[in-house]
Order: sequence, then C-alpha cells, then structure tokens
Amino acid sequence: MADIKIQRTHALGLDKARVLAQEWMDDAAQKLGLTCKLVPGTTEDVINFERMGVSGKMTVRPDAF
Repeated sequence: MADIKIQRTHALGLDKARVLAQEWMDDAAQKLGLTCKLVPGTTEDVINFERMGVSGKMTVRPDAF
C-alpha cells in the first residue's frame, strides 16, 4: 500500500483547528465510510481513521494539519 504524506499549514491555533478537525471527522465518517478515533493531547491531537483498504492518521497542531 502506498504512503501519502500531506501537510497544510494554518494560523488557526489549536482550538479552531480542533473544531475543523471534528467537522472533518464527521464528514469523513458520513461521506467516506471511515471509522475515526480522536486521541486528544495537550499540544496536538491525532485522528486515526480506517476502513477496508485505507488507514491513516491526521495530526492536528496549532499551526498545521
């Protein structure tokens, strides 16, 4: 399976990034059939996601996804 790494910088701060990440999780679960699990942290969060044939993670930081 291929590994794909994408990083997007932003200036949202952690609180606003968390809100967008939650919206992404909800949308990904509904539209893409992904099972998502949020692992919160003090300085960053990690969203693990998977479905048959796909698995990955998204790190939510104050300055980047």
